[in-house]
Amino acid sequence: MRPADRSRTLQRRSRYETFEERLALTAQPLSELSLGMEQQLQHHYSELAPAEVVNPIGDFQLESIVDERVSHHANTVNSSAGNVHDLTGVNYVFNNYGFSGQGQTVAIIDSGIAWDHIALGGGLGSGYRVVGGYDFAEGDANPYDDGPSGFHGTHVAGIVGSSDATHRGVASSVDLVGLRVFDDNGAGYFSLVENALQWVHDHRNDFENPITTVNLSLGTTWNSDSVPNWSTLEDEFAQLEKDGIFIAVSAGNSFSSYNTVGLSYPAASPYVVPVASVDSTGAISGFSQRSDRVLLAPGGNITSTIPDHVFGADGNPNDFGTASGTSMASPYVAGA
Repeated sequence: MRPADRSRTLQRRSRYETFEERLALTAQPLSELSLGMEQQLQHHYSELAPAEVVNPIGDFQLESIVDERVSHHANTVNSSAGNVHDLTGVNYVFNNYGFSGQGQTVAIIDSGIAWDHIALGGGLGSGYRVVGGYDFAEGDANPYDDGPSGFHGTHVAGIVGSSDATHRGVASSVDLVGLRVFDDNGAGYFSLVENALQWVHDHRNDFENPITTVNLSLGTTWNSDSVPNWSTLEDEFAQLEKDGIFIAVSAGNSFSSYNTVGLSYPAASPYVVPVASVDSTGAISGFSQRSDRVLLAPGGNITSTIPDHVFGADGNPNDFGTASGTSMASPYVAGA
């Protein structure tokens, strides 16, 4: 059996670039992708390694103005939640006031959630922590974070709400909803994100605890404080704002490409709260896109939950990996 915290680096290929620095885990080059009329989305993060995993899924690469493919925004990771929570004051609030997110539900629009993970409740549906969701990539009600490319959504979900004593999330008692907009190979589209946002509006009061927050750790190649003219998500964002739902979005990981202030999209939307990454010293991460309206949160070397398949399934869904990126910073704010 493989220890959940063994220390080795895993390099995986993803169909998206990360919003953080573009490390080894970025997806296939866009030139190798057949995007047709849809635009590629990307996650904002870096590489992944057991309890010290990093996976880069980056900016959404715009290939057309019709529908963008989605990517995750992550980079590299290596720090324990305990240390991060001490720096931000989360541990103080939890220990002195007991605030743990109980009574609220956070929707994670991402690659899905490995809902069988012990730190995420070990099941799906009423009575579990992951109370529901939908897989828009495959068209069913099981939003599991499947391989070979899945892990990003589970990592994000753990930052929000892991109940593990060592790697505790910001809101360790919050309920979660998984909305899967990336397929098994890491491909996703803005059309699926749009459907997921509409789903949140339609189902926000379906659960014992209402959906109060949405996290989007994804984006596309963009660097501005203005919304691109090809955007298709603004109506949905406006509706969720009317619903009183808070939307946290990763700022993007491409500062080194632009070297000027600006945000990826959808972080540039006026209806959302963009989140940039800071390192362990509180300095803004070099890869992080930024703006005068961002919130700052830890996004470097963040250890969180990952699916059992990532390091070779052993039947024990209790693995953790480390990653970096604005993908990791956004759920920190969503959990708060």
